[in-house]
Amino acid sequence: VLKLMVPQDTRKKGIRPRHAHVGKIVHPQDAENVLDTGVNLWFPGPQSFTGEDMLEFHVHGGNAVVSSILNALSTVPGVRMAEAGEFSRRAFDNDKMDLTTLEGVSDLINAETEAQRKLAVRQAHGELFR
Repeated sequence: VLKLMVPQDTRKKGIRPRHAHVGKIVHPQDAENVLDTGVNLWFPGPQSFTGEDMLEFHVHGGNAVVSSILNALSTVPGVRMAEAGEFSRRAFDNDKMDLTTLEGVSDLINAETEAQRKLAVRQAHGELFR
């Protein structure tokens, strides 16, 4: 996806892992079709949250922009929307997270009160049993 949606001139400047890069985001089948200008973040595995290669696009949030980017991504073979909890599951499957941390992240996502949030953060950081 990085090679398809980040223009070659931007890639030639060097996309450094875990660094923000501002630039054009183009349609993977038509490099002249600029979808937006945004921030790209590349996280190569195994030094990513999931242990797998990841690319994030931070774009303007308008409906047309988001829709155009999602539609463009859908044309790339093997690319799809992540399911709820998928990143955490992949991190667990790739030994990037233990079960206690995974449960803490789940509790954090589902926290409705400040007390629940604080407890979940402690659990997600492995502090409950210290």
